[in-house]
Parts: sequence; C-alpha cells; structure tokens
Amino acid sequence: NNLRDREQDEKVGKRTMSVRLGLWGSRVQIGFYVLVPFLAQIFWWQKGWWLAGLLPLLVLPLGLSLLIKIFQTQPGVVFNSFLAKSAALHLGFGLLLAVGLVI
Repeated sequence: NNLRDREQDEKVGKRTMSVRLGLWGSRVQIGFYVLVPFLAQIFWWQKGWWLAGLLPLLVLPLGLSLLIKIFQTQPGVVFNSFLAKSAALHLGFGLLLAVGLVI
C-alpha cells in the first residue's frame, strides 16, 4: 500500500516509511517481512514440533512469487492485487501453523 502510493506521498510531503526508505529500500523491507516468518520456522523444529515447522512452508512458493512480482513491477494500481495476495499468504501461513501446533 505505501509502496504503491510512494511517489504521490512524496509529492505532497508525507513522510511514510516507503518515502523514507525509497523504492529499493521499501522492496527490501517487504522481502524481509515475507521471508522472516519462514526462517522462524526453525524455532518449531528445534522444539520438536515438526508439523508446525513444515506445514507453513507449503505457502512459501506463493510468498516467493509475490516477492518476484513486487521487485519486477513498477508501483501502481497493480499493487492492489499484490495486497490481496499478501493477505492470502499471511492467512495461509497462520492457518497452517495453527494446524501444525494443534496436531
């Protein structure tokens, strides 16, 4: 959302995180937010919760494809679809983690 509106925000003087970080920095920040939860799955492995560590990895391809599109596409209206895919990614990750913890 902020990356999509970055240029307009900068023109009107809004100091959003995306304006402060710039285009590249904002993309890196999004990549960090998408990938770190997958890396954190190591915690569940170390605790012996194998399913909790493995099941969320099923949505990793969605996360990677989303990041590729974000890095390859100029910000604009198309980023609205990325926002929807991001919500689906986080919902899927959360549900799969919950299932892995319950089973």
